[in-house]
Amino acid sequence: MKQQRLNLPFHSLEEILNLFHQKVNVLLKNLLENLMLEERSIYLEQQQDSGNGFYTRNLLTKYGAIEGLRVPRVRKKVFFVLLYLLLSSKHFPINKGCRGESKGFAKRNKST
Repeated sequence: MKQQRLNLPFHSLEEILNLFHQKVNVLLKNLLENLMLEERSIYLEQQQDSGNGFYTRNLLTKYGAIEGLRVPRVRKKVFFVLLYLLLSSKHFPINKGCRGESKGFAKRNKST
C-alpha cells in the first residue's frame, strides 16, 4: 500500500508553532477584552459612574506578547480591572515561563 504524503502549506514545525502562538494570542486577547468589558459592566450597574473608553497595554504571556490590549476605564477613576491586575502579576498562570523585560509585564504603548 502506497503512503500518501500530506502537503502542508508550512515549511517547518517552527512555522506551525508560530502560527499556533499567534492564534492563541488572538483568542486570549479577545477573551480578556470581553471579560474586562463585562467586569466594567457589572461595576457600572453597582456604581453611579459611566464608561470612559479604553486605554491600551501590552501583556507578556508564555505564548508571546499581546499587544494593544484594550483595558476599559470609567470617568471617576476608582475602577480597577481586577482581571487585568491579576494578569499583569508575575504569579498568574499564563505568565509562567515568559521571557522578556520581566515576567508578567504590562506596560503602556508608546502611542498613548
